[in-house]
Amino acid sequence: MVKGIKFIITVAAIIISVSLSALCAVPSEVISVPAAGVLNNGDINVSLYNSMSLSPASDPIPFSYNLGATYGLLGIANVSLHMYTYKDYAGQVQFSLMKDEDSKPALDIGIKNITYRRYIDEGGGSDSISAGLIDNAYPNRSSDMLSAYIVATKDFGRAGRYTLGIGRGEFVGYDYGRFLSSVVLFEDYAVAGNMANEFMFGLFGGFEIPLVFNTSLKADFDGRDVNAGLCYNFKQVAVNAALTHIELFRSDNADLNPRVELGLAYTFSPFGTPKVEEEMGHAVFNIMYEDNKQLTDGMIEFIIPPLEPLFVPDGNIRVELPPGTYRVKARADMCEDIVCRQLSSYIWA
Repeated sequence: MVKGIKFIITVAAIIISVSLSALCAVPSEVISVPAAGVLNNGDINVSLYNSMSLSPASDPIPFSYNLGATYGLLGIANVSLHMYTYKDYAGQVQFSLMKDEDSKPALDIGIKNITYRRYIDEGGGSDSISAGLIDNAYPNRSSDMLSAYIVATKDFGRAGRYTLGIGRGEFVGYDYGRFLSSVVLFEDYAVAGNMANEFMFGLFGGFEIPLVFNTSLKADFDGRDVNAGLCYNFKQVAVNAALTHIELFRSDNADLNPRVELGLAYTFSPFGTPKVEEEMGHAVFNIMYEDNKQLTDGMIEFIIPPLEPLFVPDGNIRVELPPGTYRVKARADMCEDIVCRQLSSYIWA
């Protein structure tokens, strides 16, 4: 009954908060796990992202308050600084190895939690395994400091954007999350009290699927948490809400509770947006007789936009054009107007 009430409160909080604020810490994240892709050179992203336990009265950390800032360096790296609970600081760097193009995904490497704290998360940090949120306090907890990772992300447009990666440190869990990591290969006694757990690694992943009105559905997972939420984008502003630590709905421990995370992110270019050379696309035109499909010389007239007519020798030509929508009309010497075909809203990229 209590879990059912928690779930109803959570859904209501997400519906209300999606119009108010959001989580998006940096553009190169799904919700809490990294995604491949870096900011343009000179771009800055600033964010405020806070969380609240669904049972604040019993949770040791009922609220968390976090700030973040990310700078795009030369279009090949992100450099970030996070402030957790307004007191503990951690840096992050992420380098682009490969861009998302054609059939290849974007591929990045990075390091999170460049900090003076051995253990750290959104609830704060210290040199004790009990630092931060209580559900991360595993007896064999891998230190969060210098959580290295490699991640791939592929954008399929309307079909969604998908991320899969592998990393150490904060990506390794010891509950059900152990099945996503190398921890499952060892008995607890084999890693207790030694450095073996520092070399464990775990899988993480997530997705973002466009819905309507610039809103998308997001979800991600790693060895510690499962998270889901909604994101709304308006120009440079990202607004969304998420339910995090969803796996804790099954917990009977009153100190372990899912959380609602809210925030607001803004990306801007303080030095102006550099001019990017537009990639050209290609189009192939064929002019032929309708009855026997034989190619013939002709002309392509551009209706929208009004470009210079294009002569088509032998009825076939391949031309380079900027990506966009074109409306054209084909004509040939021996063709009557009624036979000539008008191509409407032809698009290529």
